[in-house]
Amino acid sequence: MNRTQAETLRALSEFLRHAQAIPHHQTFARPLDIGGTSNSHHSNTLRRMAALGWVETDRKPNDARYGRRGIRYRITAKGAAALANHDASVELARQAVIAAGERAKARG
Repeated sequence: MNRTQAETLRALSEFLRHAQAIPHHQTFARPLDIGGTSNSHHSNTLRRMAALGWVETDRKPNDARYGRRGIRYRITAKGAAALANHDASVELARQAVIAAGERAKARG
C-alpha cells in the first residue's frame, strides 16, 4: 500500500464514521465526499483499491446509466486490515529511525 492509498482509505473511513452519527447516514461515499475534485487522484485510487478488494462499490463501474460520477465506495474489512498493517509498518519504521538517531547521538 502506498501513501496515497493509505490517505484515501483513511479519509473514506473517517467520512463514513462521521456520517454514521447523522440520522439517515450514508453507508457509501463519493470521491467528492473525501476531498476529490475533477482533477484529483481519488476516483482512480478508489477504483484501483476496489480491484484489490480494499473498498466496495454500490454500482458496477461499467454501468452506463450512472457514469463514473455515480460510483460510491466504502471500506471493506480487507481494506481496514490493509490500512492497519500499513500504519503499523510506518510506525515501526519511524521508531527504527528514532532509535538509530539516538544511537548516533550517543556515539557522539
